[in-house]
Amino acid sequence: MSTYRKFTKVVCGVVLLPGLLLSLNAAGSQDEQILFLHLKITNGVVRLVDSNIVPGRLKPAVSAEKPGDLYLELISTNRLTVWTGVVPDPLVRRYEYEDPDHPGQLKVKEVKLDQADFTIRVPERGEARQLNIYRMDPSADKSATDVSGQARALLGTVELHVPEAIR
Repeated sequence: MSTYRKFTKVVCGVVLLPGLLLSLNAAGSQDEQILFLHLKITNGVVRLVDSNIVPGRLKPAVSAEKPGDLYLELISTNRLTVWTGVVPDPLVRRYEYEDPDHPGQLKVKEVKLDQADFTIRVPERGEARQLNIYRMDPSADKSATDVSGQARALLGTVELHVPEAIR
C-alpha cells in the first residue's frame, strides 16, 4: 500500500470520526428531556406556577452547597430519590456597585425579598412524582442533616403532574 493511500485513510478517519461521535452522542441525548418548573415562593411557601418539558440534557452542576441555598430532591413513586440538585436562594439578591467614596472599589449589598418567582431545571424522569425543596440551614440541629453533613429545613413539596402523553 502506498504512503499516499495510508495518509488518505488516516486523514479521512481523523475528519470523519468526530462527526460520527457527535452524531452518536446526539442520538443518545434525543431521549433525554429537561423539566422546567416555574415556581413562586412567598413567606416560605413554595408553589408550582407552570411546568414545561423540552428535549435536552442537564449540564453537570459545578457549584457547591452553601448555607441558605435551596436543596432539590426529585422523588419517585416508590419514595426513592432519583435526582438531587442545589440552586441559590431566590429570596436573596446580591448587588455589587462602585463605592462612591472609594472609586475603583466595589461594595456588596444583599437584599432579602418576601417573595420571588424563579425557574429550576430538573431532568425529566418518568418515575418522578414530586420535588422536595429544602433550605440549607447552618443553624439547624444536626439531626436533620443530609449525606454531606449540611442541615436542611423543608420548605415545601411540589407534586409533578406531567401528562403521560408528553413523557
